[in-house]
Amino acid sequence: MKKYLIFTAVLLLTFQSVFSNATGNKTFSGRVISVNGSELIVKKGKTEKTFSVSDETKIYDENGDIISSDLIWVDKIVKITYNKKTKEVIEIQIIKRLIKESVESTEIKSESPSDKKAE
Repeated sequence: MKKYLIFTAVLLLTFQSVFSNATGNKTFSGRVISVNGSELIVKKGKTEKTFSVSDETKIYDENGDIISSDLIWVDKIVKITYNKKTKEVIEIQIIKRLIKESVESTEIKSESPSDKKAE
């Protein structure tokens, strides 16, 4: 009987270590609804989560390029990887930006120096 209990305990510990998230990181995707200093609030459906952003947080745009934290605005769709215990953000991947932002960046790129001289 004692051997059976020891075998069961070892088996349970093995399954726990294999199937648990060893790093303690989780992901959450949603729309940024508030950016206030180092606090970031993201909402998906009825679920709203508050995260802590630090200087070590890596932020990527849609193309995978690292960008400044100043470019995290309200209404951007993001995927956040965070520490599930501390809620500290490890990385933010911008999935989608606003249509208005896309139009503005296209307009800026389409203007050339010759267009400005004509005005």
